[in-house]
Amino acid sequence: MSLLQNQICREMDSTNHTPPKKLSLGLSALQMLCGLSRRLGIQKDLSATDLRRAASRSTGLTDWGDDPLADLFENLVASLEADGNLTPLGRAMARQGLTRLLKTRLYLQRELAARPDIPQREIRRPIIIAALPRTGTTLLHNLLSLSEDGRPLLLWETMTPARTGRRLSDSDRRAEHMRRQVAFLKRWLPTMATMHEVSADGPEECSLLLAYSYLLPFPADSLIGGYRSRLDRMSDAEIDLMYQYHRMQLQILQGDTSPQWILKGISHLFGLGSLLATYPDACVIQTHRDPCRVVPSICSLQFLFVEPMFRNLDGYGEAVASSLADHLRRGLDGRDRFPAERVFDLAYEDLVADPLESVRRIHDHFGLEFTSRHRQRCEQWLAANPRHKHGVHKYSLEQFGLTEQRIDELYGFYTDRFLPSAPKRSASTVSV
Repeated sequence: MSLLQNQICREMDSTNHTPPKKLSLGLSALQMLCGLSRRLGIQKDLSATDLRRAASRSTGLTDWGDDPLADLFENLVASLEADGNLTPLGRAMARQGLTRLLKTRLYLQRELAARPDIPQREIRRPIIIAALPRTGTTLLHNLLSLSEDGRPLLLWETMTPARTGRRLSDSDRRAEHMRRQVAFLKRWLPTMATMHEVSADGPEECSLLLAYSYLLPFPADSLIGGYRSRLDRMSDAEIDLMYQYHRMQLQILQGDTSPQWILKGISHLFGLGSLLATYPDACVIQTHRDPCRVVPSICSLQFLFVEPMFRNLDGYGEAVASSLADHLRRGLDGRDRFPAERVFDLAYEDLVADPLESVRRIHDHFGLEFTSRHRQRCEQWLAANPRHKHGVHKYSLEQFGLTEQRIDELYGFYTDRFLPSAPKRSASTVSV
């Protein structure tokens, strides 16, 4: 996805499903233009072959390297068309996003060809947050990233993990280009800061690194029937390949240094077993919160992105809730193949009640030093970023056709294990 698409995902963080008027008018105009181009025969069906040709034409590169998951990409493209659910704008957005994905793979392959030693670079004991969204992961990610040796993945790096010049010797302007995009986006969407602060040089999820292996960021996968079915059939060996590609991108980004990566991503729920296998010394953290709080929040966050892309969103809440539960179940099955101490569990309520104590407990569990300098940086960050700094936003299960009973049916396996003494819920509308 483009930076704009990423922000559209977040822009829905409000009390209802009405997009800002300026954005709504802009999307309406784009929808009309794309619809006209479709009727005139200008906008063609998506084709994996055509997308690869477009990526090669744009980059001037033709070396795709080994791509053992190529059939997953072909399934994704075919499913988008076979479902018949894309709007004209949705097809244009999919084409742009998938072409950018393929261009990134070409750029990554060029880096590998130029430096065959990249796969041998050390990844030094990364700290990885692999948890449900809306469970305090952003707070925790920011605090852990303040350590002296910590190296968070930055937004511009997730969008462009390999150099994008016509030649590797060209000046590297990826960060500069992303800063301009962020500046433009903030002018276009002035209310953005109240939803989710974005910085080209700020910490970002590493889920997009998995997207370059064709694992779409959640919940896009839940709305593409054939593609979701293919994901459900994926073998552990195939998911291992995704994480090997994830690791290779970190090796490229760190260059000849050996930092301690501080990472987080919702996509790790799907492949937690492969994550633990690929990074055998990783310090993995799972934060936990009542799914009745989590599910309506993630539905709301993502709604504005999917609304212009898909014609029919009947059953959207059920699709998101069930798909997320499936990802979580598969991830926990993978986690259970490894010693329990490989993962530290942290309740959302404990994290928000005492963030510094939570960071200390994490360090103690993994035998890491929580230095006085790190603590001081955390205190300064917390003082500058109080909870609800930009206001409180409310959501409800009912907005998405869901009930507490349905969530309990889907997530009982999870809450029984990690939230057995969760307090009773006082209302159907929740705040995040």
